[in-house]
Amino acid sequence: MVINGVAVHDPSSLSVVEQDLDSDNTSRDETGQLHRDRVRQGIRKISAKWTALTQPDAAAILSAASPASFSVEYIDPESATEQIRTMYVGDRTCEIIPTSLGKRWNISFDLIEY
Repeated sequence: MVINGVAVHDPSSLSVVEQDLDSDNTSRDETGQLHRDRVRQGIRKISAKWTALTQPDAAAILSAASPASFSVEYIDPESATEQIRTMYVGDRTCEIIPTSLGKRWNISFDLIEY
Protein backbone atom coordinates (compact mmCIF):
# COMPACT_ATOMS: atom_id res chain seq x y z
CA MET A 1 0.00 0.00 0.00
CA VAL A 2 1.22 3.49 -0.87
CA ILE A 3 -0.26 6.49 0.95
CA ASN A 4 0.59 9.97 -0.32
CA GLY A 5 3.62 8.61 -2.19
CA VAL A 6 4.95 6.76 0.89
CA ALA A 7 5.20 2.96 0.73
CA VAL A 8 3.93 1.92 4.15
CA HIS A 9 3.99 -1.45 5.88
CA ASP A 10 1.32 -3.81 4.64
CA PRO A 11 -1.68 -3.55 6.96
CA SER A 12 -2.39 -6.45 9.31
CA SER A 13 -5.96 -6.31 8.04
CA LEU A 14 -7.60 -4.42 5.21
CA SER A 15 -11.18 -4.35 3.97
CA VAL A 16 -12.61 -2.48 1.01
CA VAL A 17 -16.22 -1.28 0.91
CA GLU A 18 -17.81 -0.11 -2.33
CA GLN A 19 -20.44 2.57 -1.78
CA ASP A 20 -23.00 4.39 -3.89
CA LEU A 21 -23.96 8.02 -3.40
CA ASP A 22 -27.60 9.01 -3.76
CA SER A 23 -28.92 12.57 -4.08
CA ASP A 24 -31.32 14.16 -1.62
CA ASN A 25 -34.07 13.33 -4.14
CA THR A 26 -33.85 9.62 -3.23
CA SER A 27 -36.79 8.57 -1.07
CA ARG A 28 -39.54 6.02 -0.60
CA ASP A 29 -43.15 6.79 -1.35
CA GLU A 30 -46.21 5.86 0.73
CA THR A 31 -46.21 2.30 -0.64
CA GLY A 32 -42.54 1.76 0.22
CA GLN A 33 -41.40 1.98 -3.41
CA LEU A 34 -37.88 3.38 -3.68
CA HIS A 35 -37.31 6.30 -6.05
CA ARG A 36 -33.57 6.37 -6.36
CA ASP A 37 -31.39 9.09 -7.80
CA ARG A 38 -27.91 7.59 -7.73
CA VAL A 39 -25.38 10.27 -8.60
CA ARG A 40 -22.20 8.22 -8.20
CA GLN A 41 -21.29 4.59 -7.75
CA GLY A 42 -18.16 2.68 -6.82
CA ILE A 43 -16.85 5.01 -4.11
CA ARG A 44 -14.23 3.13 -2.13
CA LYS A 45 -13.71 3.10 1.62
CA ILE A 46 -10.67 1.20 2.86
CA SER A 47 -10.53 0.15 6.51
CA ALA A 48 -6.92 -0.56 7.45
CA LYS A 49 -5.28 -1.74 10.67
CA TRP A 50 -1.62 -2.13 11.51
CA THR A 51 -0.47 -3.99 14.62
CA ALA A 52 2.68 -3.92 16.72
CA LEU A 53 4.34 -1.04 14.84
CA THR A 54 7.48 0.66 16.05
CA GLN A 55 7.19 4.37 16.84
CA PRO A 56 8.93 5.42 13.57
CA ASP A 57 6.67 3.16 11.46
CA ALA A 58 3.53 4.41 13.21
CA ALA A 59 4.63 8.02 12.74
CA ALA A 60 5.34 7.43 9.03
CA ILE A 61 1.85 6.02 8.41
CA LEU A 62 0.11 8.78 10.36
CA SER A 63 2.17 11.48 8.66
CA ALA A 64 1.45 10.09 5.18
CA ALA A 65 -2.29 10.24 5.89
CA SER A 66 -2.29 13.72 7.45
CA PRO A 67 -3.05 16.04 4.45
CA ALA A 68 -6.64 17.01 3.61
CA SER A 69 -6.46 14.76 0.53
CA PHE A 70 -3.87 12.40 -0.88
CA SER A 71 -3.43 9.48 -3.26
CA VAL A 72 -3.75 5.88 -2.10
CA GLU A 73 -2.46 2.94 -4.12
CA TYR A 74 -3.91 -0.45 -3.22
CA ILE A 75 -5.07 -3.69 -4.82
CA ASP A 76 -8.77 -3.38 -5.57
CA PRO A 77 -10.76 -6.59 -5.00
CA GLU A 78 -13.21 -5.96 -7.86
CA SER A 79 -10.63 -5.45 -10.59
CA ALA A 80 -7.77 -7.41 -8.94
CA THR A 81 -5.43 -4.65 -10.10
CA GLU A 82 -3.50 -1.83 -8.50
CA GLN A 83 -5.71 1.23 -8.21
CA ILE A 84 -4.82 4.81 -7.31
CA ARG A 85 -7.62 6.87 -5.75
CA THR A 86 -7.77 10.31 -4.16
CA MET A 87 -8.86 9.88 -0.56
CA TYR A 88 -9.05 11.45 2.87
CA VAL A 89 -8.58 9.86 6.28
CA GLY A 90 -11.31 9.37 8.87
CA ASP A 91 -10.77 9.17 12.62
CA ARG A 92 -7.46 7.61 13.55
CA THR A 93 -7.17 5.16 16.47
CA CYS A 94 -3.72 4.77 18.01
CA GLU A 95 -3.24 2.22 20.77
CA ILE A 96 0.04 1.61 22.55
CA ILE A 97 0.67 -1.98 23.62
CA PRO A 98 3.47 -3.60 25.64
CA THR A 99 5.38 -6.40 23.90
CA SER A 100 8.49 -8.42 24.68
CA LEU A 101 10.31 -6.04 22.31
CA GLY A 102 9.09 -2.93 24.12
CA LYS A 103 6.15 -0.63 23.46
CA ARG A 104 4.48 -0.92 20.07
CA TRP A 105 1.54 0.80 18.35
CA ASN A 106 -1.69 -0.50 16.86
CA ILE A 107 -3.04 2.01 14.33
CA SER A 108 -6.37 1.89 12.49
CA PHE A 109 -8.35 4.25 10.28
CA ASP A 110 -10.60 4.49 7.24
CA LEU A 111 -9.48 5.94 3.93
CA ILE A 112 -12.49 7.37 2.09
CA GLU A 113 -12.52 8.22 -1.61
CA TYR A 114 -13.30 11.80 -2.62
